[in-house]
Amino acid sequence: MKKDIVNYKNFYVDGKEKIIASFEVKSNKILCKINAVNNPEEAKKYSGKMIFIDRIELPKLDKKKFYYNDLIHMKAYIKKKQVGVVMNVNNHGAGDYLEILDKKKEILVPFNDDHIEEIDIKKKVLFLNPSYYEI
Repeated sequence: MKKDIVNYKNFYVDGKEKIIASFEVKSNKILCKINAVNNPEEAKKYSGKMIFIDRIELPKLDKKKFYYNDLIHMKAYIKKKQVGVVMNVNNHGAGDYLEILDKKKEILVPFNDDHIEEIDIKKKVLFLNPSYYEI
């Protein structure tokens, strides 16, 4: 959940610059205070930037649960034939889906057990259900 950000200590801006920040949840918003920033001019350099945490701080996941960044760049197969590579994980409102791209086309795959038969994080591969997808 988005509000879990208050549980982390070490943050990086754009994956590089380490910052000390504190977060507060007010109403339905999450507010951030970067300790080195004391005026609006200093704050502008952080506007629109991505804030990251160390992966080692993330909780371990149960089987059949994945961090989306682990799925990106996975090879996608139908049976034994590679059909593309996962380029992104998106959400269109009704659920998450994978953007799988090969040289010819893009395949949008709902992220569920019906469409994805198996995911092997260590081998960086996933297998699509051949009942839904043609080779």
